[in-house]
Amino acid sequence: MKKYIWALLPLVMLGACKKDFENFNTNPKLFPTVPAPTLITQAERVLSNALTSANVNNNVFRLVEQQWQETTYNDESLYNFDTRNINRAMWNSLFRDVANNLKLAKDIIPGDPTIVGDVAKKNDIAIADILQVYTFYYLVTTYGDVPYTQAFDPKNNFPKYDDAATVYKDLLKRLDADIAALSGTTSLGSADIIYGGDVAKWKKFGNSFKLKMGMTIADYDAALASTTVKAAFAAGVFTDNADNATLVYQAATPNTNPIWVDLVQSGRNDFVANATLVNQLNNSNGILDPRAAVFFTLYKAKPTDPGIYLGADPGVKANYESFSHVGPTITTTTAPGLLLDNAEVQFYLAEAKEKGLLTDGDAAAIYYARGVQQSFAYWKAGDATAYLALNPYSLNNLAIQKWVANYNRGWDAWIETRRLDFPVLHKPATGAFSDFPVRFKYPVDESSVNPTNYKAASAAIGGDVVTTRLFFDKNVMPK
Repeated sequence: MKKYIWALLPLVMLGACKKDFENFNTNPKLFPTVPAPTLITQAERVLSNALTSANVNNNVFRLVEQQWQETTYNDESLYNFDTRNINRAMWNSLFRDVANNLKLAKDIIPGDPTIVGDVAKKNDIAIADILQVYTFYYLVTTYGDVPYTQAFDPKNNFPKYDDAATVYKDLLKRLDADIAALSGTTSLGSADIIYGGDVAKWKKFGNSFKLKMGMTIADYDAALASTTVKAAFAAGVFTDNADNATLVYQAATPNTNPIWVDLVQSGRNDFVANATLVNQLNNSNGILDPRAAVFFTLYKAKPTDPGIYLGADPGVKANYESFSHVGPTITTTTAPGLLLDNAEVQFYLAEAKEKGLLTDGDAAAIYYARGVQQSFAYWKAGDATAYLALNPYSLNNLAIQKWVANYNRGWDAWIETRRLDFPVLHKPATGAFSDFPVRFKYPVDESSVNPTNYKAASAAIGGDVVTTRLFFDKNVMPK
């Protein structure tokens, strides 16, 4: 019988300790929840990594936009995004690791003991929401209809997909509310690794991103675009590269530039320059674009040769030693991630003036020139005066300059190429898996885990294929 007494003893002791058991297992030195600022820091880092990465498992837009061409592997240059589940990696990164962390941060902030004062909490919530709006912008312009109203409902494992255009309009309303909520100077401080908690800079970023959102729907809803653009401009947008939304990476891992991780630390020679971009740089209306020296290295057939900028044909597997390589400016450990810059803003203003969406401000040609000059300044490519004399303002030149200025920002370049339908990049090599992709398919998981809502969303947008044009992308690409 003794063995039964010993067997029952732990249960008796457990009952005696029941009242204090939870307290006994709680570390009084730890916060009951994760401090919200750390969630925002992590969301900013993952967001920048997602937009900056050169890893073909996570970001293939430099290949789609014919900035780079593959050497060892070639599937992604031929629009095969399924083998590596790239659609899923991008979806999970933005939904799970960025937008969800920001949702958690907003929920925690009101009761977070690390944030002192109502003004600081209000600002932190606004900044977190601006970042979440920014994240959803990429989701709806990449996939189309996505889970939104039910996206973070813990009681709903099968969220419905919301209409992308409806989501977009709600994002604009949220952005307006966030900009209006920002006040004073107290905010995240060093936990904000983009602007260091500078509230005024976040306000200007909010207006500049609002301008971008307005121009993205210029061909879809000109009236809403005009209202949005005018309001953003009147409230104050970027005027200098000092305003750029930049995440500066650190020299020590794990917070280094992801391109350095992907190419240098890993010792990989997977990419060379693409001929489409290199040909534009080599002959920009009779002049070599000075940015070529920053974007790429010179190719030399012999060490004594002066060297040329040489790119591989798009979609054709290239020999690494036979072409120009990615320039060292963006492959250092501390090379920054860029979320929005002044060159982009000036090009939007030029287009807005040209299309009559903005009546105040300078002429389109002036904004265009500023955009080129700011791109040159950002890349430390010297003065743009001589270049502009040979590449004056026109709508086609505006589209080309936006594409060139978006070097190393392939995701944004892709959105603009689809929206402006220029330059023409939709002629891949023989053997491509599809026509030029104008959207990314939903992750394969969605069709198996959330099949009813997946099927409804696919039908609503016109089919879950890469050739389905999304709501904002109404024009037809020229042949």
